[in-house]
Parts: sequence; structure tokens; C-alpha cells
Amino acid sequence: MQETLNTPLKYVDFDSVDLAAEEESAEAMVSINHVSMVFNMASQKLNSLKEYFLALAHRELMFKEFYALDDVSFQVNRGDVFGILGTNGSGKSTMLKIIAGVLEPSKGSVSINGNIAPLIELGAGFDHELTARENIYLNGALLGYSKSFIETHFDDIVDFAEIRDFLDMPLKNYSSGMVARIAFAIATVIVPDILIVDEVLSVGDFMFQQKCEQRIQSLIENHHTTVLIVSHSNDQIERLCNKAIWIEKGKTRMIGPAHDVCQAYRALGGHRGNAESESKVFETLFKNSNFPAKAIHEIADKDQYLASIRAAQKASEIMTSDVLVIAAGNNCNSQVMAGSLAGMLKAFVLLAPTDEFPLVLASTIQQLKPKKVVALEWNHEFIYPLAQTLQSSSETIEQVDLISEEDIGVLSEKAFAYACDVLPERPQDLALVTSERFVPSLISAAGLIYGQSIPVLYTDNTAKKSLELLKRADELGYHHIVTMNYDAGQRQELESALASLLKDTGSKDTGTKDKDTGPNDTSSGDAGSGVTDLVDTGSGDTDKRGLNATVSDFSRLSPHSFEKALTELLPSQDFGLDTYPCFVASQRSSAEIWAAAPLCAAQGSFILPLDQDDMDDMAEALAELEKRKPHIKSLIYVGRHGSFDSISKDLLAKALSDSSLS
Repeated sequence: MQETLNTPLKYVDFDSVDLAAEEESAEAMVSINHVSMVFNMASQKLNSLKEYFLALAHRELMFKEFYALDDVSFQVNRGDVFGILGTNGSGKSTMLKIIAGVLEPSKGSVSINGNIAPLIELGAGFDHELTARENIYLNGALLGYSKSFIETHFDDIVDFAEIRDFLDMPLKNYSSGMVARIAFAIATVIVPDILIVDEVLSVGDFMFQQKCEQRIQSLIENHHTTVLIVSHSNDQIERLCNKAIWIEKGKTRMIGPAHDVCQAYRALGGHRGNAESESKVFETLFKNSNFPAKAIHEIADKDQYLASIRAAQKASEIMTSDVLVIAAGNNCNSQVMAGSLAGMLKAFVLLAPTDEFPLVLASTIQQLKPKKVVALEWNHEFIYPLAQTLQSSSETIEQVDLISEEDIGVLSEKAFAYACDVLPERPQDLALVTSERFVPSLISAAGLIYGQSIPVLYTDNTAKKSLELLKRADELGYHHIVTMNYDAGQRQELESALASLLKDTGSKDTGTKDKDTGPNDTSSGDAGSGVTDLVDTGSGDTDKRGLNATVSDFSRLSPHSFEKALTELLPSQDFGLDTYPCFVASQRSSAEIWAAAPLCAAQGSFILPLDQDDMDDMAEALAELEKRKPHIKSLIYVGRHGSFDSISKDLLAKALSDSSLS
């Protein structure tokens, strides 16, 4: 199983800042030296005090040590705004409590130079049965302020917290944001040497957050107050802080300028993957980029329906067709079948909602001017009635055909048969049999499936259903069938059923041939090390045999490998292009790439499937781009707005940059 890593990251060139020299010359306000915090966790359940004392007397009281912090060191200088980043449970708040003196470290030392105003836990030092007025005096006393000091600054506290109309209301009636206002106002009524803020700024409303940030900026600029901030908001840390530390599982992962630490945390924080993948992503992150911004484009909109319109409009600029395939945009299986069927019919693809057509979708169909519309419906998706309403208002639509079925496998067979009936001839003899869980693997081949008119058939993973589909494809002249729906046990079941079928029909044997898939093999199991071909080597008349096809199992291939392996089974293609665009599609939300499949096929494009939350997948994507760097002329992101974050886009552009600039 993959795991989230917590090894230290290599410290690289952070904007040429010489931190070591700076640390020596600056006045240290907080020095953390090899601090560890160990908590004892009971390793056995004790139900009473009697059991506890008996275990203690017999020296059987056992505890498991948990390191909330493990050998962490850093220094915060006067005037620094120092951010602490990390996922939940990484030790951030524990570190602030140690600095504030609430906890004593198990190991190491802490040196504090100056007075501290801590904002660590909301509600700490407040009595919720008392009024806000009473709590101001109570909390001020706990922070060491005298009654006369609070009275002198009482109006300042109330005005900053904006609670004057609610002063005599019990605090239990206040929201957490209102409590945060009071706590922040009291803590900052004086000018502290060190201000500690733990997630407080994320609780108040937007306007009050801005007010707090302005107060912090005033303390920094006018009084050189040192600030330590814990926040889950990368943007806030990057905006407010000049330095930061990233702590993960109690260990220091990275320390340096806030911008660089935040960049690394965005790319790697909380993501799973192996150390090699992380190293690849980290190395790419701090390269310089010279990939031209004008070569980066988007085919995107606020939802998959409008994004499919953008894709169809782009495709219509370089190709023509009088056929349109419409499928539901809220189901990935319908989208895959739409792309496959459209490829066989050389049609445009549009994705539609299942309740009503947006006006912009109807107007786009009028622009495309199709003569025939094919509606794909799975499980009563209500596409056909919507298509009929279009026909009544269209000047070009002459025919609306419906392909409908509740079972996804039967629907794919119907779409397959429909295309075979209208096709004058097959462009090739390869068909694809898959299941729902392999949809992400098909993304890289969307353009190939469309361009080569490859039919996609769905099975439920049983040998019986698989054999039916293999025979059906074979009967229609598709004699090379790629499957990608079997684990080791299912593959053995299929082999056994196929051998039995061939034996019953007079065939001699089922041969097995292994072909290594290389480093991208992502399968588990013990059924060989690569692609398995199940080949009928028997004799006899074709019409008496159960199957006359070669079956290749691609179940082990990653999304990045599938298109390459499929290409090897097809006749060589020559688009006459030395460079081509790279379309980037999200593995989590791939609807739009099937609408863009005609565009991808027409341009000979390379499709990059991307799971930006998986470091292993990101590292594989970066390596693929670096390999294709001389040929890729542009990056085109296909999807909904927000499908790709800025850090992922930055990584892909850097992978295509001239390495001499790094």
C-alpha cells in the first residue's frame, strides 16, 4: 500500500536566500533545539482503578509511546512572521503549546526571548456562563493583565471585537467567531514581543479576518512583533509569512522561505506515493520554466455540459460531420460509449443533462447542423425525448435514433451492432472489452478509440458474459479483442471457459503467450508478468468453432500505458506531424475528454490522464512529458473550471521546459 511520506526534503536554492548567515546575525526570539514530545498511550484497557493499581503493583502497566514531535529544530527571529504547515495530527498545535509554555517538551530545549500573547485554543480562559464583559476581565487576568490595565483598554477591546451591543450577554450565546473576536482583541491590546496564532484567523468572518491581518501587519511593521501562525490555508501563510516550516507526522519535512515551503506543501502535502515519485515531483517543482504561456490553453467551462460544447465547437473548426451522438454527461460509462460510437460513425459528441437541454446546447446543435442525431440512453436517462424536441425546431435534423437499455453491457452491444449496421466497412479488426472500474485507463486512448473506430463493449467481469461478448465481436469480424477487466482469478476462469468451448467445438488447444509490459505494470496477482494472449490454435471450420480471435488482456496496464500498448496492435499511423498538442484530462472527472475525442483524433494529439492527488501518477505524467518534450507544441487542459490546480499546471509546464534553465 502507498503511504504518505515524512522524510526530510532536500533544501534547494530558495531564491538564493542565505538563511544560515541571516540566523547568525539576527536576534533570536524563539529557538527550538531538537525538541521531541512523547505521549504515553495505554496498550491495554483497564476498566477500574483496582485494575490499574493491580497492574501497577505487578509492573504490568504497559504504555505505547507516541511521538507527536520528533527532533524538530528551528529559529524564529525578531520581526519574522513564521508559518507552521502540516496536515491534521502532524504536531503543529503541540509545537505552539510548547512555545507558549503550556506543555513541557519530552526532549530538547526551548528558548523564548520576550513576552508572549498566545491565541492557541478558542474558548481557553473563558467561562461561558459569564457575560462577555466579565470574560474580558477574566481572560485578561489569566494573560497577566491587571484590572486597571483592562479598564484602561476596555473600550479598545470592545470596539475592535465589535461586541458593544452584546457585552452583557452570556458567552454561551456567542458563536465561535464572536468568541474569536474577543480572544484576538484581548491578546493584541498590548504590543507583545511574540504573538502566537493557531487557526484563529480561519474562524471569524471574512471582514474580521482582514481586520485581524491588518492588526498583525501593524504589530510587525510598527513594533517588530514576532508572529507564529498555524493555518491550513496555504494562501494565508504565503501572504502573511516570510518563513515557514512544514511538519508531517511530527518530523520536519522542509524549512525555508514561506513561498517555497507552501509550493512544496501544495504539491506533496498529504499526497500518497513512493519516495522516488516524491523526489521526481519535488525536483520538477523547483525548476525554472520557459514553456511559453501562449502555448497553454483550456477547453473548459463551469460544468461538463458546457465544456463538451466548447470541445465540439473546436472540433467543428477542423472537421465536418452530419452525425451527432448525444449522451448523459453525468455518467462516465455513457460518455465512453458515446466516444466509441461517435468514432465509428465519425460524429460529433455532446453531453447533456438528463432533465432539460440548456439553451446554449440547443444553439450549438444548430451550429453543427447535423442531419442525424443518435441518443444513447442508459437506465432511462431521458436523452431521447430531449433530442426529439430539438428535431422539431431544427432545420437540418432529419432523423433521431435511440439506443436505449437498462443494462450497461447490453447497451454497449446495441451501440456496437448499430454502428456495424451502418458502417460500409470496418477500418480495423480490433475491439475492446472492459468494465466500469477501468474507465480511467481508457482516457489516454480516447483519441485513438475515436480515430481508429474501436468499439468498446462492457462486461460484468464474469467468464460467461465475457465469452458472449468475445463471440459477438468475433462474429462481426473483430478478430483481435483487447480485454481489461480481469484479475488473476477471473483470467483463469476465462481461460478455462474458453478452453472448454474450443474443446466442445473440435478445436485442439488454447495457446498462451506472455508479453512483458515493462515498468508500467500496475497489477497484482500471480498470473504472469504481462499481457496474456489467449489464442485459438485449433483446427476445423471457422463456423463450427467457438471463437476465431486473439484475445489480449490489458488489465495490468496503467492509464499512462494503455494508449501506447493499444497503438502497437494497430496499423502504424502517420499524421505527418513532428509536433502535436498534449490534451490533459483529469482521471477523476473525464467526461469532457470524450467530447473532445474528435478534436484529439483530428490533430494526432497525445492525451495525458492526470490524477493530481496521486504523486506516483504525477511523477509518471512528468516523465512522459519529458520524454515527449521535443514533439509537444502546446498544453490543452480539458475539463470543468477548477479541475486542475495551479501547482499541477506549473509542474507540467516545467516538465516541458528547457532543462538547461533549471
